[in-house]
Amino acid sequence: MKKEHHISTYFFQSINDLLDKTPKDELKEMINKEWLTKVLFSEFLLLRISTIDSLQDEIGIIFSKFGVSHSSFFIKNHSIEELILSIKMYLISWSTLSELILYFISSTLNLGLSEKDINFGLLQRNKHFLSTNFPDIFKKHSKRIDFSNTTQSRNKAIHEGLLIDDVVTELQKNFNQLHSKRYSLLNYGNQITDEEYNNGLKSLNKELNELVEQKTEEYKKHYSDTLKLLKEIMEESAQIMFKKKIKNL
Repeated sequence: MKKEHHISTYFFQSINDLLDKTPKDELKEMINKEWLTKVLFSEFLLLRISTIDSLQDEIGIIFSKFGVSHSSFFIKNHSIEELILSIKMYLISWSTLSELILYFISSTLNLGLSEKDINFGLLQRNKHFLSTNFPDIFKKHSKRIDFSNTTQSRNKAIHEGLLIDDVVTELQKNFNQLHSKRYSLLNYGNQITDEEYNNGLKSLNKELNELVEQKTEEYKKHYSDTLKLLKEIMEESAQIMFKKKIKNL
């Protein structure tokens, strides 16, 4: 997966473009009143954006090791457990990223909401949020990202330790059944042979390698679509913050 620009890049690039278009007398006034350092580069804003960027780096690491149990220079070995763990880690990290973006939007609009209370449903009922381009941006990307099902999958993973993915869980069951047929004491006297076990393992590992590739591409696509949404959110946030502060000069 190619390294994506940090989300903050789009925010600061938008601010830079707006500054380039600002008349010199207004720009001078902004500098005199220390607007750039007090607002755009405030400690709070930089900390919030830095946290988002760091989480973006962590998600990149998840994809670099997606489903991999260990690897050599030429070969990556996969395991069904590592695939399940990778999917769970992505879902949790994606959810955290989504929450951080909601906090960022709330801060941009100065909604004064406690972070523990912020959710998308609450924002959708807020008149300040509805007066911006944010609702249209979310609507534009909602079908591809599928917030409801992705959040449901995250909740299932966190609260029950389960995946809502029949293909992955079925393959996990097949691995467990094969192991049981060879090594479980419940099958004592009826265990399959080493040859049967190895042949079954070879077949399942082939399915696993194909599934890891499929799921990696699936979640990379989901993440890429999420980044497109976040890019537009950052650009809209920059516009709102810039215009709002210009009026207060």
